[in-house]
Amino acid sequence: MLKLSRMVNKGQPIFASDWNQLIDDLERALQIRAGPGLVGSWPSSGLMVALAQQQPDFLVWSRITARTRSAADVAENIRYDVKGIFEQGAVLTNVYPSCGRPVKAAQASITRIYPAEIGALCFIARNKQTDGTVRPELWFPGTGGEYEGLAVKKCS
Repeated sequence: MLKLSRMVNKGQPIFASDWNQLIDDLERALQIRAGPGLVGSWPSSGLMVALAQQQPDFLVWSRITARTRSAADVAENIRYDVKGIFEQGAVLTNVYPSCGRPVKAAQASITRIYPAEIGALCFIARNKQTDGTVRPELWFPGTGGEYEGLAVKKCS
């Protein structure tokens, strides 16, 4: 483990041993090793860390590009347009999220929610069906914050 030495005071001489210790500590700190699932390299442009394998082909990193409502409304009135970040051809239009919505489908016509923010990270999931076809679905990684949240009122 990297051990930091004491601070040098103003006017205190710095010795070669101090510099050598600093260089040794930096060399140890810069020996980054990638664990399982990661690869790393140190090109002239700086440290680069990446996934060892490509992203799973059933998930497409995406962002919300549009929504049907900007204020709280019943869930069934809130739909989204989504575009893939790395796969420009991956697009969903006017869809409900199938994962990460704070209400069940049965309550979507009666429960008010806040919509997710435009620009929020999400996923297009390629859901393989039993007949071999693929159904694209919108998945949110969470609720609240920049994602959908319940619109509740405090009782007085």
